[in-house]
Amino acid sequence: MSTCNFGPPSDVDRFYDNLNRVLEGNHPDLSEKERFWLEVFQEVARSYEKVPEDESYWLSFAALSDCYEKGKADNRQYLWTACKHNHLDYRKHRRRSRSWEIEYARQRRQNSTKNEWELVDFRLDLRGAIPKLRSQNPLHAQVVTMKWSGESNGGIAAELGITKRQVEDTYQTAVRSLQALMEAN
Repeated sequence: MSTCNFGPPSDVDRFYDNLNRVLEGNHPDLSEKERFWLEVFQEVARSYEKVPEDESYWLSFAALSDCYEKGKADNRQYLWTACKHNHLDYRKHRRRSRSWEIEYARQRRQNSTKNEWELVDFRLDLRGAIPKLRSQNPLHAQVVTMKWSGESNGGIAAELGITKRQVEDTYQTAVRSLQALMEAN
């Protein structure tokens, strides 16, 4: 967070640093107010499971900053509602081109990647494989990117004019094709 150095840091500035530590897996000493904010962030993150967790926390932090400026950061309902609205806006306006990539990379990291450089290599391979999949089978690429961006099978089916079952079958086939393309690299 970029702030001007005119006086001591605010509670939100200090929380920003501690939130970074929390997201890195550390357990910093939090003030009572910071624990309160983190608890609200966790509640909201659980309510929006399709939003990647770290993205959820930063959406909530943006809402907290706005609430703090309005003098409402200590009001649980007001903060929770502001966080909720940021999440709804994110889901409505998210950029599909990045969301699915981040989600897939996050899932892969949780499942098997131990080394951060492996994750970087994986994401580069993924970026290279998606255009190849798109050139081989545009429907497969579209279903994969829509699914990874959080769209439901029903939403994808309605948009593409196919059944939910066809969405799931296409997705499974597309993921296998994508894995084969990545292994060929």
